Amino acid sequence: MLSVALRWATTAISAGAEAGVAQKGTATGAASAYGFRYDPMEFVNESDALQAALMRKSVFGSATAEDAGLIQAAIDTILDGQFPDGTLSDDPDHALQFTSQALGRLAEMGCPSDRPEVRKAVAAIMGNPEPNQVDPLGIYDIRTLCLLGLADDPRYAGVVRDGLRHLLEREDEWGDIWEGCPWTPIEHLITLWHGRDYVDTAPTVARWVARIAQDVNQVGCLSYKDPWGFVRLASEVSHPAARELLAREVPVILRGQESDGGWGDRSVPVLRALGMHGLLEPLCALPPLPPDWEVVRTIPAPADDCHTLAWDGGRLWTCCADRTEAVAVSATDGEVLRRIGLPDGSTSGVGRWDDGLAVSQSEPKRLMKLNAETGDIEQTIALENMEWINGVTQAGDRLVVGDGFLGCGVIVDPENPEKTENRVLGGPIPKDLAGNGSAVWHVDVWAPFLIKSDLSRHGALLDWGEKPFGGDANGIALDGDDLWALDARQRRICLIRKAAS
Repeated sequence: MLSVALRWATTAISAGAEAGVAQKGTATGAASAYGFRYDPMEFVNESDALQAALMRKSVFGSATAEDAGLIQAAIDTILDGQFPDGTLSDDPDHALQFTSQALGRLAEMGCPSDRPEVRKAVAAIMGNPEPNQVDPLGIYDIRTLCLLGLADDPRYAGVVRDGLRHLLEREDEWGDIWEGCPWTPIEHLITLWHGRDYVDTAPTVARWVARIAQDVNQVGCLSYKDPWGFVRLASEVSHPAARELLAREVPVILRGQESDGGWGDRSVPVLRALGMHGLLEPLCALPPLPPDWEVVRTIPAPADDCHTLAWDGGRLWTCCADRTEAVAVSATDGEVLRRIGLPDGSTSGVGRWDDGLAVSQSEPKRLMKLNAETGDIEQTIALENMEWINGVTQAGDRLVVGDGFLGCGVIVDPENPEKTENRVLGGPIPKDLAGNGSAVWHVDVWAPFLIKSDLSRHGALLDWGEKPFGGDANGIALDGDDLWALDARQRRICLIRKAAS
């Protein structure tokens, strides 16, 4: 692999010791014994994407004239969208927050803070007499002023320092990992870190980052928080605690890498974090990560537009025809055995429900039991307390429905459907699910994994592997201990098992 000198000063920890940190922080030998599947330096050196240009400029110090033009065009695009009041967004609820975030991106791209459009945008966010209801503590405003080098400006110095002290006083609120949005602790900690030269915030940041690093599970997940947010946090905080957190996220990073060597829109924070904490070169030197799964057997899917997967004890089921039809196929050869029409609505998943078929719908919000032979509705349960309804499966005598907004599996007792229980699983956002007893596998939306959780132990992580088919698993089903996965792109359903490696 190509080697590129990083712009950061060398830390006191050697590359060998850093590799040891990576091994300590991962769950199995796979992530510590293997490195990248694709050479990230090919992305850095050859990609013409904005993310690559930003990497070459801010991380590797090797920006070209073409990179400068690309970055300047991105800056101009943001500022060309400025509104007469100075804001950079017309969102009815979040215009000020989005303006602050846009200013932060401009600062990171090297936009001068004395540019007239920037001054006008800063005046807009600082001149609002009413508190920002979606950001009452002002974390984005404070961070923006720090990034733009305006924290010492007499007009804003008091706001920055008072705001940082206020954040420190409220840490028990924003630091609760089981409350707030998926990025609440992350965003507050990043702001506090950028304000460390103005108020003594570094000890608080280090303490919270160390706590997160200690509490994440074996695949870098914690509660319903975004694991890529933890990577971004590590990319901002140059502290040993952040290095430990990054080491715990190595399984996420390795399995979330794209075939061009980058990580899409996440490329800058990923590579910045790996370089900052000395993990890039050790991971480049290790053998490429092999697949977590092997395909044991393949049968054809019944259509090009299949979605979700379920096992009813003798047949595999999937949704087709724009999710208006459920189709049962033979697990032996894929022969179509049954077709039933689905009730009107936006179907999000199918699963087993005793001798019938469970169907979850996001509009209207409901869970139905269908007769698997006739399609007749035998029971309907309203799911009005759920937000974004995803897949469904049966686990013992309960049903589990994934909620993509709340970040949990909602446990439903068909005998007492009014009383549901939200259960955070081993990964943050369950999409399609497959249950067996108290164990539930799910395809995660954010984490690049299939994750097995134990409902009887508060959703504890039991097993995991990458999302197969390049991350395009469109559904999973359990036939006893055998796991099936739907590859809609290749129009196939595959029996998969853990690879020997």
